[in-house]
Amino acid sequence: MRVHILPNVNGDLLAFEVSNVLLSRKQVCKVAESIPGSVILRRSRLFRDTDDFCEFKIGEDVFVIEEPFGDNSRYWIGPKDAKASNSLALVRRAFENHEVWRIPSRNLLVLAISIGAIWSAVQVQRFIAQDSCLDSGGRWEYRDSTCVQPAN
Repeated sequence: MRVHILPNVNGDLLAFEVSNVLLSRKQVCKVAESIPGSVILRRSRLFRDTDDFCEFKIGEDVFVIEEPFGDNSRYWIGPKDAKASNSLALVRRAFENHEVWRIPSRNLLVLAISIGAIWSAVQVQRFIAQDSCLDSGGRWEYRDSTCVQPAN
């Protein structure tokens, strides 16, 4: 996963952001929970009004995950007290190594193949019907996908 680094004035890592396009609030909390030694202190509740939705601890360091303004394209992840933390590099690595597409990509691939197969089957049926119509001397109506036989 791509991580956007947010340094402090000295250039040290203060916090980072990750895209929330393919990562829900629940999933980002699960990534934080998967970090060795991590303990989730607070998770988001349904319809919660605050921007920060997950709080976790590694050793003595407490981290917060929030979605600034409640509607942003990225989640902000950093220490709760805004001080540099030794564990932040560990947290960052966990998010960098997280594979967003690991399971959904298989589902997406199966869905794309299924849609392609259905679309192809419909097109083949239409071609066969059109071909039969023209072979019998009829006229194919594209708008209605029907065969009009000439009046004899």
